[in-house]
Amino acid sequence: MYVKCRFLDSFDAPKGREYTYGSLDILEKGDFVETEEGKKLIVTSSNVPSEEGEKWGNLLSSVKKCKEANASLDTKEPSFIDIADREVV
Repeated sequence: MYVKCRFLDSFDAPKGREYTYGSLDILEKGDFVETEEGKKLIVTSSNVPSEEGEKWGNLLSSVKKCKEANASLDTKEPSFIDIADREVV
Protein backbone atom coordinates (compact mmCIF):
# COMPACT_ATOMS: atom_id res chain seq x y z
CA MET A 1 0.00 0.00 0.00
CA TYR A 2 1.21 3.51 -0.82
CA VAL A 3 0.26 6.57 1.23
CA LYS A 4 0.99 10.30 1.32
CA CYS A 5 2.11 11.70 4.67
CA ARG A 6 3.15 14.96 6.28
CA PHE A 7 5.60 15.39 9.13
CA LEU A 8 4.27 16.67 12.46
CA ASP A 9 5.37 19.78 14.32
CA SER A 10 5.85 19.96 18.10
CA PHE A 11 2.05 20.30 18.55
CA ASP A 12 1.33 17.21 16.42
CA ALA A 13 -0.06 19.37 13.60
CA PRO A 14 0.92 18.53 10.00
CA LYS A 15 3.57 20.74 8.43
CA GLY A 16 5.32 21.00 5.09
CA ARG A 17 4.58 19.11 1.92
CA GLU A 18 3.33 15.56 1.40
CA TYR A 19 5.72 12.67 0.91
CA THR A 20 4.95 9.24 -0.55
CA TYR A 21 5.69 6.14 1.55
CA GLY A 22 5.03 2.44 1.32
CA SER A 23 3.49 0.42 4.15
CA LEU A 24 2.53 -3.17 4.90
CA ASP A 25 -0.11 -1.89 7.36
CA ILE A 26 -3.65 -0.99 6.32
CA LEU A 27 -3.72 2.78 6.80
CA GLU A 28 -6.41 5.44 6.55
CA LYS A 29 -6.35 9.22 6.37
CA GLY A 30 -5.59 10.57 9.83
CA ASP A 31 -3.55 7.59 11.07
CA PHE A 32 -0.30 8.40 12.83
CA VAL A 33 2.69 6.53 11.40
CA GLU A 34 6.40 6.31 12.09
CA THR A 35 9.39 6.10 9.77
CA GLU A 36 12.20 3.58 10.21
CA GLU A 37 14.18 6.43 11.82
CA GLY A 38 11.42 7.05 14.39
CA LYS A 39 10.00 10.28 12.94
CA LYS A 40 6.23 10.71 13.34
CA LEU A 41 3.95 11.59 10.45
CA ILE A 42 0.23 11.69 9.72
CA VAL A 43 -1.40 10.01 6.71
CA THR A 44 -3.02 12.63 4.46
CA SER A 45 -4.04 10.28 1.64
CA SER A 46 -4.37 6.51 1.61
CA ASN A 47 -5.54 6.04 -1.97
CA VAL A 48 -2.23 6.68 -3.74
CA PRO A 49 -2.00 4.91 -7.12
CA SER A 50 0.61 2.14 -7.21
CA GLU A 51 2.27 3.78 -10.24
CA GLU A 52 3.16 6.79 -8.11
CA GLY A 53 4.78 4.68 -5.39
CA GLU A 54 6.53 2.31 -7.79
CA LYS A 55 8.26 5.14 -9.67
CA TRP A 56 10.50 5.65 -6.60
CA GLY A 57 11.79 2.07 -6.71
CA ASN A 58 14.43 1.35 -4.05
CA LEU A 59 14.37 4.98 -2.88
CA LEU A 60 10.86 4.61 -1.41
CA SER A 61 10.88 4.59 2.38
CA SER A 62 8.32 2.74 4.46
CA VAL A 63 6.21 3.67 7.47
CA LYS A 64 4.40 1.65 10.11
CA LYS A 65 1.30 2.50 12.12
CA CYS A 66 1.94 3.97 15.58
CA LYS A 67 0.33 1.82 18.24
CA GLU A 68 0.08 4.57 20.88
CA ALA A 69 -1.93 6.85 18.59
CA ASN A 70 -4.94 4.52 18.88
CA ALA A 71 -5.21 5.22 22.62
CA SER A 72 -5.91 8.89 21.86
CA LEU A 73 -9.05 8.07 19.88
CA ASP A 74 -11.11 7.87 23.08
CA THR A 75 -10.23 11.41 24.19
CA LYS A 76 -12.14 14.57 23.40
CA GLU A 77 -9.21 15.94 21.43
CA PRO A 78 -9.80 16.93 17.78
CA SER A 79 -10.08 13.89 15.56
CA PHE A 80 -7.05 12.86 13.54
CA ILE A 81 -9.02 13.48 10.35
CA ASP A 82 -9.53 17.12 11.45
CA ILE A 83 -5.80 17.46 12.05
CA ALA A 84 -4.96 15.98 8.62
CA ASP A 85 -7.30 18.49 6.94
CA ARG A 86 -5.70 21.57 8.52
CA GLU A 87 -4.26 24.10 6.13
CA VAL A 88 -0.49 24.40 6.15
CA VAL A 89 0.80 27.97 6.17
